[in-house]
Amino acid sequence: MKILGKYRITYPSYNTTQVKNLVSHDDYKAVVSRQNELIRLIANYDKKTDPAGLVALQKELDKVAKEVKSELARQFGDEFFTDQSPLWLSQETDGVMHLPVWQGGGIEVKLEKLS
Repeated sequence: MKILGKYRITYPSYNTTQVKNLVSHDDYKAVVSRQNELIRLIANYDKKTDPAGLVALQKELDKVAKEVKSELARQFGDEFFTDQSPLWLSQETDGVMHLPVWQGGGIEVKLEKLS
């Protein structure tokens, strides 16, 4: 797992910039896979027949979520985005990051590679 590059991200309409690391989406998925597995188990769990089991799974999820957050920061830094994120894909859509309406819809972005 490695950082693929450091980018300055500018949002012209908001007069805001950020610096984030670009990482492989596959590397990101590898880190969060255990957390996602627990989320799927909880979603499909029969709450009526074993409520205590559900509580145990939720406690485990809380523990794993903290571990995942720590591992993500260790591997990729505090600020990162993946090579399959809407931010990265904005390069293919004339500099517009396409998000759901409730997250802002189409947002103009400019990516500048720093390293």
